[in-house]
Amino acid sequence: MTTMSDVARRAGVARSTVSYTLSGIRPISDEVRDRVHAAMRDLDYSPNALARGLASRRSGIIAMLYPLLERGISLSGRDHIWAAAEEARSAGYNMVLWTTAVDDIDGLGELVQQGLVEGVILMEVRHNDPRVAFLSDAGIPFSEIGRSCIEGVAPFVDTDFDQTAFDALAYLDELGHETVVFVNHPRSTIDSGYGLAVNFQAAMETAAQTLGIELLSIACDTQFRAGYDAFSELAAARPGISAIVSTNERALVGVMEAVRRLGLDVPRDLSVVAMLSSAETAESAIPALTTVSPAPYEMGRTAMASLLECLDSGVRAGAQTLVASQLTVRESTGPVPSRN
Repeated sequence: MTTMSDVARRAGVARSTVSYTLSGIRPISDEVRDRVHAAMRDLDYSPNALARGLASRRSGIIAMLYPLLERGISLSGRDHIWAAAEEARSAGYNMVLWTTAVDDIDGLGELVQQGLVEGVILMEVRHNDPRVAFLSDAGIPFSEIGRSCIEGVAPFVDTDFDQTAFDALAYLDELGHETVVFVNHPRSTIDSGYGLAVNFQAAMETAAQTLGIELLSIACDTQFRAGYDAFSELAAARPGISAIVSTNERALVGVMEAVRRLGLDVPRDLSVVAMLSSAETAESAIPALTTVSPAPYEMGRTAMASLLECLDSGVRAGAQTLVASQLTVRESTGPVPSRN
């Protein structure tokens, strides 16, 4: 079967030139275009339905860029994906998951320059996310689940971190907890500018200062053993810790096991609050975890709806939404224990 590479060799051009000739997304000289078309006729090559759609800039495909290899995927992230995909289907689009790394701009360039997608949703957004600048310069419509610090008007939907952090600490303050341990993502992730980790750290520090709570922050790898070791070391150095707030879902599993191995009881001896965890994750833990989280399904749906609006209107600006979190009290929190 004749391929695009065969056509490129016959015409004496790069394969990408054949792609651009078919898609129309880059200017091609008349002389080169004629050579490509002549090679296609000589080889009896027929572009597939996707290529024909690209010629009109309508592929019907939206890519969600989710760099899975960096932190894997949480259940909340899964809900973002499902919700966005369902919203896309309802509007007649298909969504593909693109797992290239945040800094793999060459890979992203290959995706968009061939005209394979009409729009993009970014996840795991960094403060100075190189994908934002690239897509803006390329004129590709996109929206973000999260938000960068790069100036622009692209739509985004993100957690209201200030409200989320304050509500979590205010709840623990009402229960009498004066010192709270905050388990964040690893230091390398924070230093990379990952928005969730950076924004939560700042919001937790502000809320703790406002409420007069001592905040002990731990930058912890996203692994069971890292959480186990981190809490074991902290418990030895600071016996009597009564409350933990975590945005590191995987490390929290290790924390809970360390608590059990030390003979402590949740919530009698230690209250635990999970941030941004899905209800499924929280209710599968023993005991079931109190959470302060936005609705992940709604965030995914809103991000896709904003992108679809940009595609329909031809205007890249869109809604920039902060989503409030809801406190759901389950079995993992209680009054500060008596130290008699």
